[in-house]
Amino acid sequence: MRSALRSQRSVLDRERTGPIAGELRHLGAELGVDRDREVLARRLGRRLSELEPELRRGPLEQRVAAYTDRPRADTSVRALDSARHLDLLTSLDALLSDPPLLPDAYWPAGPVLTVALRHDVRRMERRLRAARRTPPGPDRDAAWHAARRAAKRARYAAETAGKRNRAKKLARVQRVLGNHQDSVLARTALLRIAAVAEAAGEASFSYGVLYEREHGLAEGYEREL
Repeated sequence: MRSALRSQRSVLDRERTGPIAGELRHLGAELGVDRDREVLARRLGRRLSELEPELRRGPLEQRVAAYTDRPRADTSVRALDSARHLDLLTSLDALLSDPPLLPDAYWPAGPVLTVALRHDVRRMERRLRAARRTPPGPDRDAAWHAARRAAKRARYAAETAGKRNRAKKLARVQRVLGNHQDSVLARTALLRIAAVAEAAGEASFSYGVLYEREHGLAEGYEREL
């Protein structure tokens, strides 16, 4: 929904939609906490299942579980039960009943939506080029993440415009970039888990093996892209 509001800025007045997009961003961040944790747990679980017996050192599963199954604060439940979420739903109802239409809203939808799609695709391409030019390291990872967000927005714009083939291609780009970001988060988690293990007097060798494998996967995602 937020991507649609941002992509269709020539159709809907951003003075009205801007605050709603901000609330949708906040809700997405709240709901993303549990999602990211679940994705991380599955990913690290797969890496552990692939690790050869001779490369295992220490209570790996227990350490990973302790990190990914940390006590939850029920962030998602609180967000959906909050007065802030109810206010957002009210704002969306008001937007639907009285949309703040701009002049482009009165033209045929096809050309207007196609122009919005082209704008979002060019935005994605700029971010992809910027990521490729960035030296390897945290800044490059952040640039790929920004490109992923742009690809997702372009994909939604393609779906809105009814461009199914383009949407499928953009979905593949988004998926590869999403895998790359998941690898970045996994490596960050492995460094933290290794530090906890070392502080407890345990070997951290296996976490280093998993880290290097995730690094290799990330390089593979960049080649695939």
